[in-house]
Amino acid sequence: MTCFQEKWPYELSDISPDPELIRGHLENGMRYIIKENHEPEKRVALYLDVQAGSLNEKENQRGIAHFLEHMMFNGSLHFPPGSLVSYFQEIGMNYGGDANAHTGYSETVYNLVLPDGRIQDLEKGLLVLADYARGALLPENEINRERGVILAEKRARDSALYRTHIASTSFAFRGTRIPERTIIGKEEILKTAGRSVLKSYYDSWYRPENMVLVVVGDIDPGKARQSIEKLFSSLRAAGKKPVCPDFGHLQHRGDEFFYYYEPELAKTNVSIESLWDKTPRNDSIALETQEIKRFIAAMIIRYRLQKILEKPDAPYTGAGFYYGDLEGRIGYGSISAQTDGSHWRETLALLNKTLRQALQFGFYEHELERARKEILAGFDAAVLQEKNEDSRFIARKIIRHINSNRVLQSAEQERDLFGPIVKDFSLSDIYQEFKKIWDHDSRLISVTGDVKLEKGKKEIKAVYQDCLKQPITIFKDNKKGEFPYLETPESTTPFKQVFNSPELGVEVIRFENGTVLNLKKTDFRKNEIQVTVSFGTGELDEPQPGMSMIAEDVINESGTGKFSKSELNEILAGSTVELGFSIQESSFLWQGSSLTKDFDVLLESIYSHVFDITARKTVFESVMIDVEQMYKKLEQDVDGAVPLKILPFLANGNPHFGLPPRESVLKIDFPELSAWVNTLIPENDLEISIVGDFDRKEVIKGIRKYFSGLKLFPHNTPEVERISFPKGKKKEIKVQTSIGKSVILVAWLTEDFWEISRTRKFHLLASVIEDRLRKVLREKMGATYSPEAFSTNSRTYRDYGFLAVHVTVEPGREEMIEKEIFRIAKELRDNGVTDEELERARKPLLTSIRDSLENNSYWLYSVLLRSSIHREQLDWPLTIENEYANIKKEELDILVKKYLTEGRAAVGVARPVEK
Repeated sequence: MTCFQEKWPYELSDISPDPELIRGHLENGMRYIIKENHEPEKRVALYLDVQAGSLNEKENQRGIAHFLEHMMFNGSLHFPPGSLVSYFQEIGMNYGGDANAHTGYSETVYNLVLPDGRIQDLEKGLLVLADYARGALLPENEINRERGVILAEKRARDSALYRTHIASTSFAFRGTRIPERTIIGKEEILKTAGRSVLKSYYDSWYRPENMVLVVVGDIDPGKARQSIEKLFSSLRAAGKKPVCPDFGHLQHRGDEFFYYYEPELAKTNVSIESLWDKTPRNDSIALETQEIKRFIAAMIIRYRLQKILEKPDAPYTGAGFYYGDLEGRIGYGSISAQTDGSHWRETLALLNKTLRQALQFGFYEHELERARKEILAGFDAAVLQEKNEDSRFIARKIIRHINSNRVLQSAEQERDLFGPIVKDFSLSDIYQEFKKIWDHDSRLISVTGDVKLEKGKKEIKAVYQDCLKQPITIFKDNKKGEFPYLETPESTTPFKQVFNSPELGVEVIRFENGTVLNLKKTDFRKNEIQVTVSFGTGELDEPQPGMSMIAEDVINESGTGKFSKSELNEILAGSTVELGFSIQESSFLWQGSSLTKDFDVLLESIYSHVFDITARKTVFESVMIDVEQMYKKLEQDVDGAVPLKILPFLANGNPHFGLPPRESVLKIDFPELSAWVNTLIPENDLEISIVGDFDRKEVIKGIRKYFSGLKLFPHNTPEVERISFPKGKKKEIKVQTSIGKSVILVAWLTEDFWEISRTRKFHLLASVIEDRLRKVLREKMGATYSPEAFSTNSRTYRDYGFLAVHVTVEPGREEMIEKEIFRIAKELRDNGVTDEELERARKPLLTSIRDSLENNSYWLYSVLLRSSIHREQLDWPLTIENEYANIKKEELDILVKKYLTEGRAAVGVARPVEK
C-alpha cells in the first residue's frame, strides 16, 4: 500500500493541473485545495479527506474505520454529544444530504455543504471538520450507544447481492488485504470494541500529514485560506507514524473457476475476468493515453454486446465490459452478463466468443470512429458545461483524483491535450492495448446466483473448455443508416401567447391545433436544454395491470420502427442528445435533454421516437425475463414486501400502487403489448415544455415545424375509482429468506395533492417526525440505521394520500418498535410540535427550496409539466418559499390531531422466516 503521500499528483507528473485550484501546505503537513465556484449560489462544499480506510486496520480493528466515521458525529471538542446534527439543521443543512461521510478501503471522507458562504458560517463549518480531524472525544457511553446503530446498518445492508459480492471478492482477491478488510468489519469486533481500540486507529491515521481539506463554493478564496490556516495549523498528530500495511499479492494463476449458489439473488451472473498485480504509477500523459485507448476498446465491446442482445437468440438480458484497477494494486478486465439459470452455458459461450473475436480479429474502423466521435464530443461538452458543475461534484472529483494519484485538469486543458491524441489513434493502437488487458496468466470464470449446479466448478470448467475448442469467426457488423428519416408535416399554423409572467420568466404559447408550448429560459445551466412532451392518460389507459411497467421498458430499449436502439446510438454518436420514455400515473411522457447546439437533433430524435414508436419482440422477451427475475428476488426479500404487498394493501389492491400482481404481469403477451404501444401517439392535449438556455425564436420554429400540424382532440380525463384506505388494519407478511431483518411501515390516511398549502404542511410534518424517529429509534435505542418518514399525496385519486414511517429492524423487535412509533405519534398529538424542532425541520427545507428554484428540473417537472391541465402549478413558485417560512407550529398541531390518530393508521410488517 501507498500512504502518507506528501506531494500533489501534478508534482510527480508531466501533466499540468487546473490553474483555478488553489493549493496549500500547512506546516503540520496538512494539505488543502480551494476553488471558487458559484453553482449553486451561496453554497459551499467542505470535504475532509482522511487517506485511510479499512485496509489500514489491524486484525483487532476490523470495522473500526467505519465505526470511527459514525463517532465523529457523537461528541468533539467544540460540539458536545447530541449537538452536532441539531447544529446542522439549525443553519439549514440536511443531515444525510448536506452533512455526511463515507468509508472506503483507503479513504474516509467527511462532507458538509453549507447553505451560506459567509465567513462566520464558513469558519463554523471548518471548525466541525477540524474537530473530526483531531478533536473527537470518543466517550465510552457514546461508543456503546452507536454500536447498536452500526449493527443496524450492517443488518440493513445485508442482502443476497452483498453476500455474493463478499464471496466473489474473497475468491478473486485472495492473497491481498481486500477480502480481509471488508468495510463493515467483523461483528464480534463491532460488538466488543471499546474506546482504546477506536482511539488507537484514530491517533495512528487521523494525522495532519494524512489528510487533505477541500473547499469549493461561493467564497472569497483569500479569506477561506486565512480561515483554514487559523483552524487547522495547530492540529498535531498523536504518537508515532504507523507502518504502512502490506497489501499482498494475488494468489491465483491460470484458469480458475468460481461458483456461488445464492437462490435469493433470483438471477445468474456469468463473467470472464483477467486479474493481475499492479505497481502504483504516477500520472502521466502516457498513462492517460493508455487509459483512453482501453476506454475505447471497452466502448466497442459494449457496442457489440448491445447488438447481440437485440438478436432473437440472445441468451442474456444485460451485459457489459469493465476494466480498471482496485486501489492501484490490482488490475482487472471483465466481460460479464446476467441471465436466467437455464441459459448460463449459452451465455458463457457467447461471452467467450465475443472476447475471442476481438482478441483474434480486432475491431472495425467505423467502431473506432464512433467511439472517437463520442469521446471528442464529450471533451467539447465538458468545456461547455464546466461552469455548471455543482460545488460538491467538483469537491468529490478533486478528492477522487488525489486519492488515485491523478492530476485534475480543467475541461479545456483536457480537451486541448488529449483531443489531438485521440484523433491520431489507429485501430492497431486500440487493439494492442485491448490485448494487454488479457495478456496475463490469469483467467477467472465465474457463475454466481440462482442456478443450481450439481458439479459446481467442475461443470463450469467443462463448459468453458468446450467453448475454447469452438472455431471463431469474425464479428459481423456494418455501419447503419441515416437520420432523420421521417417526413415532417410542413405547417404555418398560427399561434398565440396565452400566458406570460415576467416575474416567473414563464411563457405559454398555444398553437391553433391545440399544441401547448411552455417556455422558461434560464441561465442556471449554461448551454443546456431540457424538454418534455406530454400527452394522454398514462397508466389509466393500460389494458391490464402491469402493461405500463412492461411497455415503458420495452419502448426505451426498442429504438424506433426503422432503427434499433444500438443503430440509433451509432447514428447519433457525437451528439449530446439523451431521450427516455415514461408512463406516468395519468400521462405519457417523452423527456429529453441536450446541449443548446444539438437542439435540432434533439427535436428530430423526439419526433422520430414519438411518431415511429415501436415495441420489438426480442426486447419484450428480454424485459419479461428481467421482470420475472425481479419478482423472484423481491419475493425473497423483506424490503421487497413493501412494493409487492404493503403498498397495494394501503391502496385496497389498486395495481397502480406498488407493483401489480406477478401472475397478472407474466400473462402479458407480445401481440397485445405491441398493439397498445402502437396507439401511444399524441392525439390529444399535446403539451411540450422547454426549460434552459435556448433561443426563443428557434424553439418556436422547431416546435411549429414538428408538432403544430397534428390533428388533436380535447383532453378527456377518465373517471377513476376512489381508493379505500385500510384504516385500523394490519398486514403481516412472512418472507422466506435467510437475511435477518424485518421491515415496518406505519401509514396514516391524509388527503390528495391539490390543496397545495396543506400538502406542503404534510411535507414539513414528515420532516419533524423523521427527526423524532432519528433521536429515539436511532440515537437513543440504536434500533435502526436510517428511519424514514415521508408524505405522499395522489394527484389522480381524490382524497387519497398518506403520511408514513418506514424502518428496518432486528427480527423479534417488530412489536416493540411499532409501539414506539405510535407512542411518538401520541406524544405529538398530546403535546404538539415544539418550536425548536419545527425550525430544525424548516431550515433544511428552505435551503433545498432555494436550490430548487435555481434548478431546471424543478421548473420543468414541478411547475410546467401538465400545467396546461393544472394551471395553478404556475403560481406555486411565487408562494413556495414564503409559505414554508411561515408555517406555524399550531398549523402542524392541527394536522397531527386530525390525521395522526390510531384509527386512521394502517400497519404493514414484513419479517423473515426460514425456508
